[in-house]
Amino acid sequence: MTIDTSSGRMTEERLAMQRVARDFALREVLPIANKLDPVKDDIPRDLIERMGDLGFFGIMIPEKYGGLGLGAFEYCLVAEELARGWMSVASIIARGNKFYTAVPGTPEERRRKIALMAQGR
Repeated sequence: MTIDTSSGRMTEERLAMQRVARDFALREVLPIANKLDPVKDDIPRDLIERMGDLGFFGIMIPEKYGGLGLGAFEYCLVAEELARGWMSVASIIARGNKFYTAVPGTPEERRRKIALMAQGR
């Protein structure tokens, strides 16, 4: 997906990304949150994997590492929608989206680890 990240305008691509995140939050996240949040249970691994499949962990990770290579605007759109369903889910996508810059290792090790981060793994 190519998104114009040079402006703060809500482009069609950004609106589509927001809709995907909103639908996912309402359909997939909210029902689980209503069940697990009151008992302070963990986010299920399969939900995390579905988020990874949608690219939520790699929004700001460069494409050369397997991410989407987008900016903070797109990250915020997705995080805001996920927070509608469960704040805990919205907060975990931050781990990959900015922490990739601190991954240690050789260039090849970093590339492999960051690619896994972009997938939520």
